Amino acid sequence: MKHAWLIAVLSSLIALITLSGCTVLPVYTVRVDNQSSKAIMARLERRPTMNNMVEMASAHVSKESSKVLGPLEAPPLERVYIVIQSPSDLHALPDSHKIKRGNWVVTISDGSSTSWGAYEISVRKE
Repeated sequence: MKHAWLIAVLSSLIALITLSGCTVLPVYTVRVDNQSSKAIMARLERRPTMNNMVEMASAHVSKESSKVLGPLEAPPLERVYIVIQSPSDLHALPDSHKIKRGNWVVTISDGSSTSWGAYEISVRKE
């Protein structure tokens, strides 16, 4: 009788731990502040594997304006990136920055005359 009670308690505890672990998903929110003189495309994507990408959200951000991507959930072990690209040059490689769960601010400004890029990107946790 004591063993049946112990087995019931342990199985309930294991089920509770398993279910609570599956429902907790990381949440990502990114505010994109475009302080540059050109429009940009911003997208939030998760990468389940090295060769696979899943777009979570995207936005066209006009010059000197802001947009918010999220809040969005992603599986706990997948990598999440904020990707910035010029809509006028879709053949150029986009800038991508890995982020962790939470609230982020991405600030885009015009590139300096000594840099190779058309804009400079600052990514910080809020």
